[in-house]
Amino acid sequence: MSVRLIQIDAERIGPLARFTMTPRQVNLIYGRNEEGKTHLVEFLIRSLFRVGKTWPLREQEGTGRVTVRGLSEKDEIFSPNKPEKIEDFWAGSDRGLPPHFNRLLVVKGAEAELSQSGPGGVNKAVVRYFLSNQQLLDQIQERGIGSATILKCEIRDGEIVGDTKGVLKDWKAYSKQLREIDALFDRIDREYTVGALKELEMRQAGLARETSEMEKAKRHTAFVLDRELKKLEAQIGQIGEENLRKLRDELIQYQQSVRQFKQKTEQRKRAAEASRHFEWIEKAAGFYREHLGKQAASSHWIWPVSSVLMAAGSAALILLNRPLYALLPLAGAVILIGIHILKTGKAIRHMPVTREIQNIHAGYQERFGTRLSGLAGLEAGQERMRHDYETARVLGDQLADEKSGLEAQENRLSEMIHRLTNEQVKPDSWERVLSGQEAKLKQLHEKADTIRRELARLDVDPQDYVEIPPGQTYDRGEHSTLQKDLDEIKQAIQENKQKLFELKELISKETGDSSFVEWELLIRHLREKRRDVLADYQMVTAEILGKKAVQTVLDALRAEEDREIVEGLVSETILDPLRQVTGRYTGLRLDGEELRVLDEVHDFAFSDLSTGAQEQVLLALRIGFALRRLRREGDQLFLILDDAFQYSDWRRRKRLVRTVFDLAESGWQIFYFTMDDHLRNLFDETGKSSGQEYLSCELESNSMKDAVHP
Repeated sequence: MSVRLIQIDAERIGPLARFTMTPRQVNLIYGRNEEGKTHLVEFLIRSLFRVGKTWPLREQEGTGRVTVRGLSEKDEIFSPNKPEKIEDFWAGSDRGLPPHFNRLLVVKGAEAELSQSGPGGVNKAVVRYFLSNQQLLDQIQERGIGSATILKCEIRDGEIVGDTKGVLKDWKAYSKQLREIDALFDRIDREYTVGALKELEMRQAGLARETSEMEKAKRHTAFVLDRELKKLEAQIGQIGEENLRKLRDELIQYQQSVRQFKQKTEQRKRAAEASRHFEWIEKAAGFYREHLGKQAASSHWIWPVSSVLMAAGSAALILLNRPLYALLPLAGAVILIGIHILKTGKAIRHMPVTREIQNIHAGYQERFGTRLSGLAGLEAGQERMRHDYETARVLGDQLADEKSGLEAQENRLSEMIHRLTNEQVKPDSWERVLSGQEAKLKQLHEKADTIRRELARLDVDPQDYVEIPPGQTYDRGEHSTLQKDLDEIKQAIQENKQKLFELKELISKETGDSSFVEWELLIRHLREKRRDVLADYQMVTAEILGKKAVQTVLDALRAEEDREIVEGLVSETILDPLRQVTGRYTGLRLDGEELRVLDEVHDFAFSDLSTGAQEQVLLALRIGFALRRLRREGDQLFLILDDAFQYSDWRRRKRLVRTVFDLAESGWQIFYFTMDDHLRNLFDETGKSSGQEYLSCELESNSMKDAVHP
């Protein structure tokens, strides 16, 4: 059955106040710029088809209706505001037409492209869409599979792999929930074992008893150590650390005093030794000084010898008969003899002084080993020994006083040591005895410190001491091991209970029960939950696998459709309009996603053709696509062409117009809108000679001229 527009009525569409038309087989609507041609085309599109994003239309204006025959048993009326469109009849019919088949039926505003995405307005997707049952497969896929997630997912090693969306998201959620529930059952098998917990608690009780016995032994050990410490402290108190320190200070002071006394004694001894002749030399110097000048020297032998010689000379002169000359030597001899007699007499008178001074010289020689040079020598020696003499005298006085002090210190020390040792100890043994007491005190302190450290390590409160010895001997290492084992058992029990608590919480969260529900009831509810989740999982899995099976079939059908596309492009249904419309091109083929056009010699990319050639090819494709789809169904439709040939040259225009009338002869209804005078004349001329039902009308502002019916 053919689908035709039998009546068009419109009001207030653009500059047209009213438009009424009863279409024929071929209809030419002519209108200059701003006379409402485009508004009328958009009115028809809005009335007949779903607009969506297929066409960019201006805002809707006016009202009206279009009456269509052939869609159903009765005439159908369409309007811009009526929701029902032609696509609704195609979708509900058995024609198998694609939802956007309207793209073949309408060329708006000289936009001949079938697609906005392909080069030149046509590509493999467009060819597949109009030459195959692609839309049917898409409908099957959309209704039978729907989710693109299922299309993209894969089955690998028994697992469904794909994006976490839609039904696959549900499948993964059920799968995860099932694994989580199974993991809970695994934990129940491993952790919900009361026997294991009881065994741990029994081991804890045994270790607690052993630890308690060892703790008693520890407390008794602390008691023994504390008792020993008190004994040591009593001994330390008996020695008297302060008394021992005072005794040490007193002994040190006594030893210093003894050393000083000895030093001074030795110093006095050296000074006394150095000045032992001081008193003799002091007396000798005083005597020497007092009798200085009173010593008479004995007459020298020169005097008598000289007097004898002179007397002999005088005698010789007398013998020589020189008596006068003999008087002078004789006088000299007498004088010398007188001097000798005087000196000898004086020496005899001072003989005792002289003898004493000689003794002083001899004593000096004997004491000092050198000859005395006189009073100066004595005075010099006296001065040398005076300092040592005074030092010896002063030190002697000091030593007498210090000796009394030392005797008092000895008495005090002797008394202090007697009180310390209850023994009479000689002074030369004081240091040994005191050092022994100090060593003993140090040893006592060390023992006490050792016991204190041991008590600190035991860390037992004195109130908890156990006096009665238990049957267990305390062993620190064993006690530590017992305590460690006990702590580990406690920790294991705590962890076991915590795991059971956490497990119960997880199960309660999964089943929705309270965590206070008994284990048996909780496990039963978990089994029921697993059964429900497993049912959902199996249902979703079956859905995905089933749809994947459908997809496999659809892929095979699409491959078959691709073969049909290739066959379609070389079919006469497509090529005959191509040859008639273009007068040159003889074939078509697909190169990847690109459509190529062939003549007898060349192979062109569709996008490389001129605009006019592209319009011809597109018109041929529209006709060919429509014929192939509708011939299969035995139907004819209508074409709405809005200046579809505007960019074609005049030579091609005539062929295009002729092709339109040939298409009308096969049963198609044609509506051609134009503002081109040359095209209007071509349509009028062809319409007169074609024998077809032809209607030509001209639009004017706010009106329409009477239709011309050749």
